[in-house]
Amino acid sequence: MHRERAGFAASNVTVRITRSFRFDSHRIHSNYGADCSCGVVRAASSQCPRFKPCSSPTTTSFSRSRSKVTTGRFRARHYLWLRGDVTAGHTAPKSQKLKQHVPKAIIFDCDGVLVESEELHRITYNETFLSEGLSHIQWSQDYYEVLQNKIGGGKEKYWYHFDKDGWPSAEQCGFDTSSHSGREAFVQHLHAVKSLRYAERIQKDETISLRPGVGEIIDAAHTRGIRLAICSASNRESVHAVLQRILGAQPHAAPKSDSRLDKFEFIIAGDSVPRKKPDPMIYQVAMERLGLGPSDCLVIEDSAIGLRAALGAGIRCVITYTWYTRSQSFDGATAVFGELQGVSLEDILDAVTVSSR
Repeated sequence: MHRERAGFAASNVTVRITRSFRFDSHRIHSNYGADCSCGVVRAASSQCPRFKPCSSPTTTSFSRSRSKVTTGRFRARHYLWLRGDVTAGHTAPKSQKLKQHVPKAIIFDCDGVLVESEELHRITYNETFLSEGLSHIQWSQDYYEVLQNKIGGGKEKYWYHFDKDGWPSAEQCGFDTSSHSGREAFVQHLHAVKSLRYAERIQKDETISLRPGVGEIIDAAHTRGIRLAICSASNRESVHAVLQRILGAQPHAAPKSDSRLDKFEFIIAGDSVPRKKPDPMIYQVAMERLGLGPSDCLVIEDSAIGLRAALGAGIRCVITYTWYTRSQSFDGATAVFGELQGVSLEDILDAVTVSSR
């Protein structure tokens, strides 16, 4: 995978986004800062006191807060490198610009696009295993990255894992996993417990918020008369818990009826369709509800699975990847952004226009 350290050039414009990530056992922290002398993105000390400037051109040091970090579960994978294939807005002179392609509807994925929640999902899966007496099963960040990039949906992740690594015995889990019906009941039980835990965490975790830059894109699209919808592979309970948290509160100084969640016409969750992403069904259903064709829609996704679902439905797809999906191939995407902070709706529409030439 080709990577660049501090910036990239595309369509005669240079985009510079610096971001650092820190993972601990309960939270995801993201801060914006400056480039360190070694070429690795670091957080500004005023924003992130746990990070220190590099002490040498090739090493980066950081300190841990004992009150927040659990020894052994902390992974120092906090640098999100920019990929060289990130597409920026086209900046040709106005006289050379084509007529901008403006879709009639934009369909957003939830996890990874509206909110960075993948690590919280992983933690909740592991807590569910512990509470169900399966302490020997703990999904690492590396393994969950594989699951996240390969399997769409929570129940499907359980099936994939147990089919590959073996099903627990009835003595271990309380279900007859020697039969298909017993395995289905076991997966349903795990899924229900995990969903409840996740919804509870969403309400308590102060780090859960709308991904930077996304709110401005939603507001601009709504003002411009572009219809909005959400299609997520997660189950209905998890999706609604997240959306109420990040979109349900009204914007500053706005009446309650003007909450961002009210700007979306509908939400389709993963358990609302029989086939999940990368199958295109969820986007086909969305187009039916919108009464629009593929050329009138635009999808914003964060993963190759979501990209395949959008392309399978014939819809253009813009990617904004996360730490968990940064290494994926996004062949076929209309544009790829490492972050939406500082990216406007006009940038996205210009990228769609340029790619359609």
